[in-house]
Amino acid sequence: MRIVRWQASVLLAGVVALTACTPLQLAPIRTNAEFADAASLEGIAMGPASLVANNSAGLVANNSSGLIANNSAGFRIAAIEPEIPLPRAVIYLTDALDRFFEGSNGKPLSATTDGTGRYEIPREVPINQPVIVNVILSENRREVGFTVPTAGKNTVNVSLATNYVTEFLRHSATMDGRTMAAYPLSKLSDLTDRTNQAMAAGLLPQPSLKISDIAAMNMTYATLIGADSFGLGEAWAGILGRRVMAVSTVAGTGAAGTSSDGTAALTSALDLPKGLAADKDGNTYIVEEGGHRVRRIAPDGKITTVAGNGTRGFSGEGGPATAAMLNTPRAVALDADGNVVIGDVYNMAIRVVPRTTGVFYGVQMTAGNIYTIAGIPDPNVGNGVNPNGHSGDGGPATAARLAGPRSIAFDSLGNLYFSEGYGWPLPGGDQSESWHFIRKITPQGIISTIAGQVSTTTVASVGFSSDGTPAVDARLNYPNQIAVDAQDRLFIGEVGSEKDSSTHRIRVIDLQDLRTNSLSPIQTLAGGGSTIGDGAQAKASQLNQPYGVAIGSGGVVYIGERGTEKVRAVLADGTLRTLVGGGTLATDGDGPMLKLTQPHDLCLDANGDLLIAESRSHKIRKVSTRFGL
Repeated sequence: MRIVRWQASVLLAGVVALTACTPLQLAPIRTNAEFADAASLEGIAMGPASLVANNSAGLVANNSSGLIANNSAGFRIAAIEPEIPLPRAVIYLTDALDRFFEGSNGKPLSATTDGTGRYEIPREVPINQPVIVNVILSENRREVGFTVPTAGKNTVNVSLATNYVTEFLRHSATMDGRTMAAYPLSKLSDLTDRTNQAMAAGLLPQPSLKISDIAAMNMTYATLIGADSFGLGEAWAGILGRRVMAVSTVAGTGAAGTSSDGTAALTSALDLPKGLAADKDGNTYIVEEGGHRVRRIAPDGKITTVAGNGTRGFSGEGGPATAAMLNTPRAVALDADGNVVIGDVYNMAIRVVPRTTGVFYGVQMTAGNIYTIAGIPDPNVGNGVNPNGHSGDGGPATAARLAGPRSIAFDSLGNLYFSEGYGWPLPGGDQSESWHFIRKITPQGIISTIAGQVSTTTVASVGFSSDGTPAVDARLNYPNQIAVDAQDRLFIGEVGSEKDSSTHRIRVIDLQDLRTNSLSPIQTLAGGGSTIGDGAQAKASQLNQPYGVAIGSGGVVYIGERGTEKVRAVLADGTLRTLVGGGTLATDGDGPMLKLTQPHDLCLDANGDLLIAESRSHKIRKVSTRFGL
């Protein structure tokens, strides 16, 4: 009979009888099929589980669906009379490497409860060392817990809570490329207590332990850990040495579309969400590029429209924003007054929906209406017509020509910055007119270019300039999202081109220095290196289409990397780490196990959690980062 390593997804359909005690041998657990063979040879099969024991020292019991629970933390089973027969349960003990203790006959050792919830530890199992308890049930189910065996009789310590804790530890060990033995198992009891509290509060459902449901169970638990309920986030960080990056869906069903106002964001369709912003009141703003709208999710989870009637084009100037036409918008931001500022890409304009009535950007505005503060809109752009281009520096922004404002940010003085990254093919050739700039609009409405090499001929304005080049002379390669931190440093997600991976970077411009030094240089924060993967210094690492960038607490910089479909972070020590993406699961839960579909813009919400516009899956996801990384 072949010995193979056990994967966490393998559950056991049958059991093997306890054999004679033999010297300790450790071997990997067998496959499901091999255990089935062994069980049939022994002629033993488990029937449906029923009540095993009921004592305050450590209940091993079940309900009608075969679950095992532990009432030492207050669990109660109703409508069970003590006269009901208490059949025995068979358990297997594994070490922290998930290896069965195995007898000389090649079969795993087991122990049988005596009807009072206790069992005798086989002599082959070392005492005073943490072991994993596996209670095998029918229908491809298992209950998992942990214990530190002592000499003589031991109480079975298996509960609904230990199922969550132990399965999640297995899952985390696999994700980290480690074994359970690498973690301080003595801390699991504390985690069980906290998990029991969460279950008692109704924050966790009773787990379904069918083989097909364990991944979903882990995802549910990860989301709770991310919220740090009952200190679970802090406690797990102490065991894993890292925070659990719990991901939950905020809006979107996964199908493209635009749902009616007033519906729950979680059950509402979105259409290519790209831009994101959040205010201090808990509202989240979303640009639906495909739906030609800007939407808002209120703190109660309801979604409404802020601007756009869903028809592509340009209209509605000075009138109600929800009746106006937008043309493939991509950016949204909030200024210090709470006004909603929109990058209306194919209208080649920046438009504003004021929160209150007043004068903003030199224009008298009425709350809820829409106004253009930069650009000369052309409703034909995007319909085969050459885009506006780049002009107007030094004059009023309303008289300037823009080239697809893709992202908007503000500094501490109220200056508005936006990125332009646009290429247009020329007739009869493979070259193009290109505009790749960072531009600035003052509160008085004057526009200028602060980064990017101005050119009106072919492709001269696109490319790469080395660190230390004055920003105003530096060539950029498709700048996308921008963000400004508390020190007025401007961060640029420079998407780059497929032909030149060295231009896929996060660039930085010091705006404070730029105010007094017109030759203030551009620098690289991340990308341009040769290292693929995590753990290296960000500047020595490769990035792949970093569309999104956002600034978190403690100097953390978040990157939405569309090429690898991951969200990564530059930590305070300068190293690069993946937070979300790279896995195979489309559900919510622990970030590195999930699959993202084209993450685009990022932002931090009012609680300090990270929001992701997942454009091609038409969702907004939230990562619980407020408690640290």
